[in-house]
Amino acid sequence: MKSHQTVSLLSLLAALLLCPPSLGFTVGTIDPANPASLTKLQESKFDMDEPMSARKARVTLPLSTMASTFAFTLLGNSSPANAGIGSVVPFDASRKEKFSGSIGNSVVMLRLQRSLRKRGYFYQKGAVATYKPKDDLGGLLTRDYADGPLVDLKDGNNALEEYLQSCEKDNKKGIILYGQDVDIAPDGNVSAIVGDDLQSTEQSILEKIGDRPFDITLIGGVIIHRAKTGGKDAGEDCFLPARIMGVRSNYKVDIFEEVFGDLPTSRQTIFW
Repeated sequence: MKSHQTVSLLSLLAALLLCPPSLGFTVGTIDPANPASLTKLQESKFDMDEPMSARKARVTLPLSTMASTFAFTLLGNSSPANAGIGSVVPFDASRKEKFSGSIGNSVVMLRLQRSLRKRGYFYQKGAVATYKPKDDLGGLLTRDYADGPLVDLKDGNNALEEYLQSCEKDNKKGIILYGQDVDIAPDGNVSAIVGDDLQSTEQSILEKIGDRPFDITLIGGVIIHRAKTGGKDAGEDCFLPARIMGVRSNYKVDIFEEVFGDLPTSRQTIFW
């Protein structure tokens, strides 16, 4: 319906350009499929009782040429515009459907910056540990907030205890990343979610932290892995946040709303 209205309006505009009343013309009908109709229209509508002055000719002829080009370019070849509309990326379609509220890792880092800085976390001054050592998000956290390598908490039974002791000894603020993993293939197929459930992992971490008098930030959620090569199907991993909590001396502060509260996550019904 809109395309028909557009064509009608453009036809009217072209006719007005061809035949402005002030120059002795009246509005006629233009057939875009018949170029001769433009010439015929000009001849039939011109007032032959009044000779064309030099000034009128200078104005009328260029105007007619412009209107002819306009009419056949826009009216004779009108079609729906598709500029700026690309095909749907299967990864994004599946991610939005299955993991509503997930965001790219780079966006996670931007959201964390203000909150962590407010709590005394500064560039490369802390210690970062993870139950997910191969994840890009752990690497980004290490790059920005760790004074040393990423600590693998699955590397031995005492890995968490040793990490906490190191933080306390060196007076470093800690960050622990934990959660589950899922893969979304370039064609949009979603794998099973793997890894220990977030609640049990969090409980185990809190028991180990106990009343230690230094800051630890827990970040829990689902890492959504995607292909790293393949054009538009490739890109950074995404993260569906489920928990971000500050812990110190048995005192816990839930800062999820501050960092991720505006996202349409389903953490209350799925994870907790």
